[in-house]
Amino acid sequence: LVNLAKLDLREQGPHAARKRLETYLQREPNNVQVLIALAQMGPLLGAPADLVVEWLQRARAANPRSAQPLLLLAEAHLRMGQAHKALQFAEQAQQINPDQVAVLQSLGEAQVALGQLSAALGTYSKLALQNPKSAGALLRLARVQAASGNAAGPGLSLRRALELQPAFAPALAALGEIELQAGRSDAALQLAQQL
Repeated sequence: LVNLAKLDLREQGPHAARKRLETYLQREPNNVQVLIALAQMGPLLGAPADLVVEWLQRARAANPRSAQPLLLLAEAHLRMGQAHKALQFAEQAQQINPDQVAVLQSLGEAQVALGQLSAALGTYSKLALQNPKSAGALLRLARVQAASGNAAGPGLSLRRALELQPAFAPALAALGEIELQAGRSDAALQLAQQL
């Protein structure tokens, strides 16, 4: 059904996709998969943010042991500039699935949005430990380390990220900026040439 709605979206436009999913919801009003699909396609379907949140709340009520609706609610509230609500949903998702990568990412994003850098540092450190082969996790950690005023941490995290993924442009750019700020323009230029 969801794949058919995606096909409708591509071939017939958002109205057809939304109609297919909403018609199905009339038969099964608590179908979590359809509610989540509607919410994820919401911006493409022209759905207002409050309707997307409503669909996600219904999905959450239909399956309270699933972290996915909570993560999507956190993401939606971050987009709406409601970081406190985003943090609440991310924390609820963490209670369900404390070590899931997506949960840690969502929690860290909400903490950063609220300026809770110490908490975000702990979250992103855990994320990097849970996902040791992820250059992206190390990049997130480096950004929070830098925002926290940690002088050595960001460079170390970025170098580890580049060991995992040598052509990782965001890490190259961030490390180049660190080298430039430290007055090591030759090192910064070498990194820039790799971009």
